[in-house]
Amino acid sequence: MCCLLVLYTHFFYLCFLFFSFFFFQAEDGIRDAQESRGLGDVYKRQDKLKLPGDFYRLTLNDIQDLENLGEKSAKNILRQIDLKKHLTLKEIFDAASIPNFSAARFQQLIIAGFDTPKKLLNLNLADFLAIKGFKTTLAQKILNGLNQRRDWIESILNQVTLKNNSAPKTKLSGLSFAITGTLSLPRKQLEEKIISLGGNVSNTVTSHTNYLITNEISSTSDKFISAKKIGTKIITESDFHQLAD
Repeated sequence: MCCLLVLYTHFFYLCFLFFSFFFFQAEDGIRDAQESRGLGDVYKRQDKLKLPGDFYRLTLNDIQDLENLGEKSAKNILRQIDLKKHLTLKEIFDAASIPNFSAARFQQLIIAGFDTPKKLLNLNLADFLAIKGFKTTLAQKILNGLNQRRDWIESILNQVTLKNNSAPKTKLSGLSFAITGTLSLPRKQLEEKIISLGGNVSNTVTSHTNYLITNEISSTSDKFISAKKIGTKIITESDFHQLAD
C-alpha cells in the first residue's frame, strides 16, 4: 500500500508540474486528465511517465482507454503536447520549478552569456559569483536545484526544439540603479524588474551608478547624499517605470 501511494504521489506531481507550466490553455483536456486517476495506471503498468519529457512520447493508445478519459479528451491532450514541442529555454527551466530561480535571475544569466542548455546546466558557484547581484547562499540554492532537476530538464530538451533565446536589447541594458526610501512596490519586485530588463542594482551609489530611484524629495540616507554629491540622476518610481516601459 505504501509503495502504491508513492507511485501515485510521484506521478501526480509530474502531472502537476508539466500541465501547470506547459498546458494551461488545454482547459478541457487537462481537467479530464487531472480528474482521471486512470492515468496513474499508465505509470504503474507500462512505466511510461517517469520524467516530464516522457509526456512527449505518449500515444493515443496509451491513454484513450483509461477510465473517465475517452478518445476525444485523449486527442486534445496529445494535441496540446504537440503544440509545446517548440519551447524557449525559460519555459523549459520554469518547468523544473527550481526554488529561488526567478525570471529576473534567469534573465541575468542569459544576458551574462549563459544562453544555451549546456552552459546553464554546467554553471558552477564561481560563475554565479562573477555576476553582480548573486550571493553565495542564493547561488548555491539555485545550483542545488539545477542538480536535482537535471534529469527533468534534459528529458524535455531531448524531446523539443528550442526557440530563439538570444538576449534581448532593452532600454536598461548596461544601466546601474540604486534604490532608497519607501516605494509603492516591494523593493525586491522593483529590483527584479530592473534585472529582467538588463539593468543592474547596486547597494551603494558610486560614480558608476546611473540612477537613484526614490520617492523622496529630500533624504538623509547615504545613497541620497552620495547621489547629490556625485551628480547621479535622481528619479522617482514613476519616472523609472516610464523609462523602463
